[in-house]
Amino acid sequence: MKPRQIVSYMDSYVPGRSQDEIAEELAQHIAALNPHVTAEVYDLAHFEGLKERYQVMSVPCLVVNEDQVTFGKKNIRQLVDILK
Repeated sequence: MKPRQIVSYMDSYVPGRSQDEIAEELAQHIAALNPHVTAEVYDLAHFEGLKERYQVMSVPCLVVNEDQVTFGKKNIRQLVDILK
């Protein structure tokens, strides 16, 4: 597998266990199991430049290797497929 970087963007203003947190946990879980994958999480409330750079209109938003942008809820199978 080629090295992959997953960046997860979330919104800290969403109360309770949100889809943002689930996406973050999935990305970190995959990164923990695979040395070729890294995962980072950013709160869009504090990183307006990243929000503009990737044209984030909704969360959760996952960016893989700075060029593959996906939005919405993902399960682990969907995330693995994105990383292939």
